[in-house]
Parts: sequence; structure tokens; C-alpha cells
Amino acid sequence: MANKKRKQLVQAPRQMTRGQLSRHQRELQRTRRFTMIMGGIGLLVILILLVAIVSTYVIKPNTEVGKVNGETITRATYNKFRSWQIYDQMRLLDFYAQQSQSTQQQQYQTQITQLQQELQTIDQGTWPAIDSATLSQLADNVLVAQKAGPDLGVTVSDADVLAAAKKNFEPQPTPIPGPSDTPGPTNTPGAATATGTPPTDTPTATGTPPTDTPTVTGTATHTPTPGPSPTSTRSPTVTSTPLPVPGAEKTAEADYGSFIKAISGNSKPTGSGFCALGCPGLSSDDYLRLVARPDELKTKVTEKLAKDVPTTQDEVHAQHILVADEALAKQIKDQLDKGADFAALAAQYSTDKSNKDQGGDLGWFAPTAKGGTMVQEFSDAAFALTKPGQISAPVKSQFGWHIIRLIERGPQPLSQTDLDKAKSTAFDDWLKKEKDKSSITLQIPATATPFPTQPPLPTVPPLGTTPPITGTGTLTGTGPITGTGTLTGTSPITGTGKSGVTPVPGTIPARPAATATKPP
Repeated sequence: MANKKRKQLVQAPRQMTRGQLSRHQRELQRTRRFTMIMGGIGLLVILILLVAIVSTYVIKPNTEVGKVNGETITRATYNKFRSWQIYDQMRLLDFYAQQSQSTQQQQYQTQITQLQQELQTIDQGTWPAIDSATLSQLADNVLVAQKAGPDLGVTVSDADVLAAAKKNFEPQPTPIPGPSDTPGPTNTPGAATATGTPPTDTPTATGTPPTDTPTVTGTATHTPTPGPSPTSTRSPTVTSTPLPVPGAEKTAEADYGSFIKAISGNSKPTGSGFCALGCPGLSSDDYLRLVARPDELKTKVTEKLAKDVPTTQDEVHAQHILVADEALAKQIKDQLDKGADFAALAAQYSTDKSNKDQGGDLGWFAPTAKGGTMVQEFSDAAFALTKPGQISAPVKSQFGWHIIRLIERGPQPLSQTDLDKAKSTAFDDWLKKEKDKSSITLQIPATATPFPTQPPLPTVPPLGTTPPITGTGTLTGTGPITGTGTLTGTSPITGTGKSGVTPVPGTIPARPAATATKPP
């Protein structure tokens, strides 16, 4: 009996009333619901993070931004190529800033800052709008790689690409001036006088491929007045024999290794060295695939096409008499038709002081349409003459009235500058034909703008060490000048060519593609 009561007392606490049991069950249900809700929220958060990660590292990088004959260009490839272009442009702008006056330096620095901001957005995964020029260049590179082999039989191996990339870091040899073994005629323009105040223009340009030697093109606009015209004579071509640099290959190997190690860094400026302004974040494979290989392939294709580029062009050697009015020009022409001496009349009447005492001799020149230095009307009249000694009717140009006499005519060797230009034109023409035959689609937003992602670069010679002219004075030089009169205006003289100034290590940024000097 006592045991039974004891058992009942022990079991009593375990028994619940109906109300207590109902509350307990409700609490359990609430706990289960809370646990399920929290679990669902946790799963949702994890799912959102997974979607963001997949989108950032899988979907967006593999988004198609272009297609060339079925070959897809992804956003990841575009970002890497764009980062390189920004990096290259920043270093080039920084070099230009060092060669410029204070006002221009501020302009360049503003452009560099804009580029740094864009580079950082790419590095951080917040990608800016696609730049049309960059995507178009990338598509051109893909097309050249597709067509070079099948169409031209041009291929480059991995070893070729690596060797070309390292060669850009070799120190430049010191040239020793001397006559070439095969002398050839070149144009040696006479001195010219110009008046005006050349301005400090806002620079404009596009990015420079890393292995190309920069080509300098000056442009000018002017208000001509009657005066001297250019003269030219043929003289032997003078070349230079470079001295080899001891240990050049080892130096290039070491500098290339340092460069590759540096450019793999992030977009933050390091303050010195290759990444003083920021780095593109490219691996060795990225650099060779996206930068070095396209450059080497373009070089090989250009060499292949150059075999069909003419090395001569039809030119004329002529003399002229320049006067201010038509009536006098007709009187002079009548005298010439009656047998008067052309050189004597040039000395007596011509207002072109640069050559009147040489019989009005203008030297050899090419048609204006093919890069000749004469104004169009003058060029057309001169090339209408076919027989030596033939004299034109008076021809009007913005400089006055010309009477032209043909001395001789025939094929003349192209200058190195003109030959390089012709080779470049041959490549551009070939690429255009291939583009016309290809299926190319580029995903460029309608609202995309060229820059701040594409800062302008200068049109003045980039490697010159002379600061821009800001005053009025007499300009003298050796570049051809369009026309036959005194140039009066606000821009530099028209001319094309390559700078021959050798950068000084320590003062010029280490651009492996633009210069072959040893990086600082």
C-alpha cells in the first residue's frame, strides 16, 4: 500500500491537465514554425549569394559581347583587353605630360585620372559601358587570327610570340651615321618661312599597340598668302649602322620577367615602376594571347602584303613662275610661247623667292592624291604635262597664278616614310576586305560614348623634346610644306614621319610596346 502511494506521488508530476497539454503543443508548433522560417531565410540568403557569385564569376564574364564568324568574344576577354588599353594609354599620357608645359600637363593628368577610375571599376567587378573602339579593335584582332593562316599562309608559334615580346625590352643600339651600301634618292625639302602663332592644341589620339613604333603625324591648317614654295632635290639615302648592346638579350629577359610579374597586380597605383599609375591585372598568358600575339601576327601579315606594295611611284620634276594676277601670267605665257627663257622670266617675275633664282625649280614631287606636297590645282596641272619642256597654261591656286614647265617625269623610289605608309595602307585594305566578307556582330550599347574611356592623345610628335611653340616666329624645317606660298596660320606645318629621338631611361615610362628602350 505504501509502495503504491509512493508510485502515484512519483508519477503525479508527469501528468498534465488538458489545458496544459494544449499549451505545450502550441509552443512546440511555434518552435517548429520558427525553425522552419529561419531555415528558409538562411537557405534564401545562401541562394542569393550563390546566384551573385555565379553571376559575377560565371554568367557575366561569359556574356557574349561580340561574335566574329561564329567565334564568341566574352565580356571577360573584353575586360582584360580594355584593362590593357587603359594601362597603355595612361603610361603614354604620363610621358606626354612630362614633355609638355604646365597647362597641358593638367589636361593629361585629368585624362589619366579618368582612366584610373575606369580601371578600378573593372578591377572591382563594377563594369562600365563597353567602349566601341576597344571592342572593334578586339574584333579586328580575332579576324586577323582567323584569316591570316588560311588566306595568306601566315602563322606565328608560341615561341615566335614570346621572342617578339621579349625583344621589345632590348636596349636600343646606338646608331653610327654613315652612307648605306645601296644609296637611293630621297626628297630633301628646302627651307620654308611661315608666320603665325601656333596654338597649344588639345591632344587627340587612340591607343597605341604595345609592339608598334609610334608613328607621328602632324596636321596643319593655314591661311596662305603668296610667297615661297618648297623646293626639293634628290640626294643619296643615308642610313646608320647600329652598335650592338652587350648583354641585350639577358637585359630583355630580366626586364620582361619583371614586367610580367608587375602587370598581374591590381588597379591601385604603386607609385613607381611598371605600375606607377595602376596595373591591368593580366597574367603572362593573358598578355601573350591578347597583346603580344595580335601584334606579332599583324607584323607578319604586313610583311607578307608588303611584297606586293610598289616601291616607286610616278613623280614629276618641274619648275614654275608664280605671279599675283592672271593678266601678268598670260603675258609671261605669251613670251614663253615665243621662245623666252623660262629661268630668266622666273628670276624677273616670280614671287616665289625660295626658287625664283634657281629658275623656279620645285624638284621632284608626287601627285597630291598620293601624298604629294603640292596643292590640288597645281598638282593636277603639273601631272597633265607629259613631255619634257612642255609648259602649262596659267593655273590658279590660293597662292596666285602659276605657269608650270615639266623638266622630267618618271617612277621614283618611295621614301621610307611613304613606303611604311603604303605598307600600312595595304594591311588596312586587306583587313577591310576581310571584314566585308565576314559575319561580325558587336554588342555596343546605343548610349555608349567613346570617352572618358578613350582619352585623346596628342597629334604633336610624342618623342620630341622641344616644348610646343607659343610665340610668333619664323618656322624652319625639313618637312614638306603644302603649297607654294608663305604659310600664315595657327597650326604646325603639315608633315608626316617618325620621331628619331631616343628616350632617356629614367625619364620615360617603360612602355614595352611603344619604345624599345630599357624600362626605368
